[in-house]
Amino acid sequence: MVQCPSHDEANRGCSTMFRALNTCKQEATMEIDLEQRFRRIEQLWTSQNWAEWATTTAPGYTFAPGIGPDRNLSSALAWSRGMFSAFPDLSQTLEHVIPTGDVVVGVAVCRGTHCGTLDLGLGAQLPPTGRTLQFAYVKVLRFDHDGLVAHDRQYFDAAKLLRQLR
Repeated sequence: MVQCPSHDEANRGCSTMFRALNTCKQEATMEIDLEQRFRRIEQLWTSQNWAEWATTTAPGYTFAPGIGPDRNLSSALAWSRGMFSAFPDLSQTLEHVIPTGDVVVGVAVCRGTHCGTLDLGLGAQLPPTGRTLQFAYVKVLRFDHDGLVAHDRQYFDAAKLLRQLR
């Protein structure tokens, strides 16, 4: 004989299942939201909207640019301005954006013409070469519980980048 659960047991089971489904839905919504935030942050950066871009960062934000030392918000802004000074026509195309939990990974291709001095970090600078540059990089943004960027790290082939500018 098949034993059916009592009304209370069935309600508890449904309630547990509903909470689990709701949690999955919230996590999926958070990932979609963080993907959209990532895209918006990149759009603000490439349009050089520094004031708005800065509002997307958490207190204690850190940036690891892949060349040179890690930076805080003010030195990350200086680095970013320096990139556009060195490459006034700098553009990037996002090829992939992959959200996972509180981290979003993006793959992009940058292009630009080297018309100004490039700060390589730790006091090293590369004078303008007039050469065109194209390189792929990976950006990893870790978001805090408020959806603000706590840490920004970039990975790219620095040797390939520098070879293009020789």
